[in-house]
This record gives sequence, structure tokens and C-alpha cells, in this order.
Amino acid sequence: MVKPASGRSKDELMQAFGSCLQRGDVMGALEPGIEIVDKFGASNVDPGLLATLPNLLMHRDAPGDAERAYVMCAALMSDFPPAMRERRHQITYDYVQALVRTKQFAKAFETCDAINPPTARDAAEARELRFEALANLRGALERENTFAATQDP
Repeated sequence: MVKPASGRSKDELMQAFGSCLQRGDVMGALEPGIEIVDKFGASNVDPGLLATLPNLLMHRDAPGDAERAYVMCAALMSDFPPAMRERRHQITYDYVQALVRTKQFAKAFETCDAINPPTARDAAEARELRFEALANLRGALERENTFAATQDP
């Protein structure tokens, strides 16, 4: 069920979002955060908010959350703000997770392959992302082969 728009301004919604995060209520931050993106569009939203929401959506993991996280990450990755350079690796990680959960395995692997990690920790995380993308791709192919085998004796 779609909730009606609250009528709150962008500033009020941002304040509610920030207030929830400060209290540690990350799931409570989702509602005003999503409302901001829905009302004002991803291109008109603070990049920090746009970078935080996909991660929260992936943790909530309700139906449609992975798809929404993918759209938000793709919007952010296509026009990456230079001021967020230090968060690029985390955003890339969230993007790959959204790709994997939406079964876009080849794109997830290509994205992992394109990561140019600045630190040893980032390099280790990039290897982990590649491994996860490959494991999920393998699982999807095995399921497809099993399904095809049951359909064509």
C-alpha cells in the first residue's frame, strides 16, 4: 500500500532523516529519506542522503528494496560528486550488492573488476566483492541449468 505524501517540505524531511540517524533509528530514517527521493527526484537530493539510502534499503531487504537501491546507486554513480570521493568505495560496494540482488551478475562482476582500490583494505574488499559476484553468478547459472533440465527431459 502506498502512503499518501506527507506534505512536509524538503527541509523538514531532511531534518527527520538526520534526526532518526542521530538517534540510531536507521530503519526510521528510511521513510523520510525515500519520501525525499520520491518527491524531489534523485538529481535534486543531497548526495550524502542518496549515498546512505541504498545501504539502509539493502539492510531492510523488503520487496522492491534492492531495485530501489540499484536505481539510487546508479544515479549517484553516473554523476559522482567529487566531494564524496572518500565514500566512493562504499557506494560501489552498495551498487554491486544491489546488482547482485537484482540478478545483474555480469554487470556486478564488471563493476567489481573496474574498482581501482586506493588502499590494501579496499583491495581486499574488492576481491571479496568479485568473489561474491562470481559465486552468485554460478548459483544463478546452476539454478537455470537445473530448471532447463527439468523442462527438457
